[in-house]
Amino acid sequence: MEKLMAACSSFKEFLPSRLDGMEEHARVLSPIRHLELDSLHDLEHLWKSNSQLDQALQTLETLRVRNCGSLINLAPSRASFQNLTNLDVWRCERLVKLVTSTTAKSLAQLTRMKVAGCIMVTEIVANEEEGIKDEIVFSKLVILELHLLPSLTSFCSEKHSFDFPSLVEVNVSQCPGMKFFSNGALSTPKLRRVNLTKVEKMKFFSNGALSTPKLRRVNLTKVEKKNLNTTIQQLSTQTKAQIAESSSS
Repeated sequence: MEKLMAACSSFKEFLPSRLDGMEEHARVLSPIRHLELDSLHDLEHLWKSNSQLDQALQTLETLRVRNCGSLINLAPSRASFQNLTNLDVWRCERLVKLVTSTTAKSLAQLTRMKVAGCIMVTEIVANEEEGIKDEIVFSKLVILELHLLPSLTSFCSEKHSFDFPSLVEVNVSQCPGMKFFSNGALSTPKLRRVNLTKVEKMKFFSNGALSTPKLRRVNLTKVEKKNLNTTIQQLSTQTKAQIAESSSS
């Protein structure tokens, strides 16, 4: 079984951490490469911390979670998604943090991330250990999309340094509370396009060193340009980026 889909069910935990025949259950799950969950309105956890299930789901390549309004955690804090290439999370209204920094470090194969319509999400990568601010590398991420996240304040509020060696495009729209992208050093050597729409509070892109040598275009739509002066300066002075405004307010 390579693909598993579940929809319109009432369970609170998709993979129970206490289950008879756990070893057999984990063995059956281990070939799964694509997991799609839709309209599981009572779902609170995909699974809780359990070493056998953690290992069983490391084969996942695609994870799509949509319309799961009660979801609290996408995965346990130490979960690893070392083979995941596509992550799509949409309309999970109780979700506050997408992944921990530990889980983020395992996303070396991720090529596309989209988070949309999660009204309580405050940041994408959350730090779970005080004082530890390691570098986090998204080696293969090409496109990052953040849409309709009214509570989002940043991609990560802690001072982790981020390296996106393959990132080409960033799309951020209708995230009115977003103040900055990252609070630490940020390297995006292949980034070419940044599209910002309705991010009125953003005052800077990175609070640390910023490297965007190939950036060519920054599109601003319905933003207050006076609040984006630092962002524009950061992005444009690094490169010969063209600033395009569709409309301002």
